Amino acid sequence: MDDSQIELLIAAEISQDSVMLAAYKNGDDVHSITQKSLWPDSDVTDEDYRLRAKTFGFAMLYRAVPRTLSKHTKLPVQVCGPYRDQWLATYPELANWQVEAIQDGWSHGYATSMYGRRMRLPHHFDMGGTVEHTEKCAVNYPIQGTGFDVIARQMLSCWNMGMDIALQVHDELLIDGIVDFPESLSDMGKLYTPFKTHKSVTWI
Repeated sequence: MDDSQIELLIAAEISQDSVMLAAYKNGDDVHSITQKSLWPDSDVTDEDYRLRAKTFGFAMLYRAVPRTLSKHTKLPVQVCGPYRDQWLATYPELANWQVEAIQDGWSHGYATSMYGRRMRLPHHFDMGGTVEHTEKCAVNYPIQGTGFDVIARQMLSCWNMGMDIALQVHDELLIDGIVDFPESLSDMGKLYTPFKTHKSVTWI
């Protein structure tokens, strides 16, 4: 069982970004929107550009700086700055939410998931921690923390249904045996998280 684009879905919901919400409502692909915004002359069926757009988008989800974008996309640092600015302009409400999340993190010392779970932010500056790292965590924790909350609830539901849970990997659950996942697993109370299922005698 694979929760489809769960981090992007959470980011759209938590920030109420109008572009992302409209994309999911209309069945559009956010990665394609990112690709056409940053590389308007590219073909959305081009796998190299799509991979670049996905890599860029996921990095920017956590407000990556140009040098980090360059590291992950293999693009020159000097072009990653303008691309970064374009991404922020493409998803303005998400960009504003990121700034607010950082401000709230400094004010409270913790971040909060959509389920209300508080996650203490790191302040280990005496051990080599940096302000930049703390601010990235302030943006990262609400999204990935909510993802954890969703997956944990799905795992408990599967366990209560008697499924043999082998392991959990990021946004996937591996069940040993032939099972049918009920649609109820896509609604864990705070947002709709569609999922895909794969059945095979092998798993990689």
